[in-house]
Amino acid sequence: MKCPRCWAHKVYLREVSGWKKCVLSLLLIRPLKCHHCYHKFHLPWLLTLGERLTPPPSKRTAVVPPASHSYAARYAAAMQHRASVAGEKRAGAKPSRGADAA
Repeated sequence: MKCPRCWAHKVYLREVSGWKKCVLSLLLIRPLKCHHCYHKFHLPWLLTLGERLTPPPSKRTAVVPPASHSYAARYAAAMQHRASVAGEKRAGAKPSRGADAA
């Protein structure tokens, strides 16, 4: 499908709503839009048969950041790590006086 203004092959269906959508569908007219020059126009339904009227999928893939833990989960993990490190230091230290007396 070519745009009547710029002759680009980037013409796709456009969204219309309300009473305009009802009138166009009753008259078998398709609303189109050029993605090159943004020209909006209408064509009879028969002229759009066999044409691709939906845009092709984007070549770019969506970049999704890796899922990370919430602030509370990271804080809890840090505190647990800090407690385990402190426990290791106490286990390797000399026994206190109270432990010697017993």
